Amino acid sequence: MCVWIYLRHYLNLRILLSLFTEFKTVGPYELNWETQQYKCTLSFVITLALLSSLQALNLFWLFFILRIAYRFAAHNVLDDDRSDAETSDVEDVNGDAVVANGDGKSYATAVGNGAAANGSAKKRK
Repeated sequence: MCVWIYLRHYLNLRILLSLFTEFKTVGPYELNWETQQYKCTLSFVITLALLSSLQALNLFWLFFILRIAYRFAAHNVLDDDRSDAETSDVEDVNGDAVVANGDGKSYATAVGNGAAANGSAKKRK
């Protein structure tokens, strides 16, 4: 955890700080297509925007990691905070719900009863 914070936050913030202090001082600061020198104000803005976005995403992940760690340490609750939206119910011909996460009938039972994986029911003869 400490290594992740060091590598993802501390070093990234140091790199962002170096953009403001050392970006113009190292190498030629010019835009020249023939000599392939692309270090200019536009490259500074693009680099700053991309690294800042990465830092914001890492802070977002750190918030959730610390929240899960706090819940486990303080309340001894280890839950998955992701939504259950990826689970879908499939209705078979008899009207029984077949749940993809295993709470209902199994997939083999559903297929045997005529329920298709895409939610449409097979016709019985």
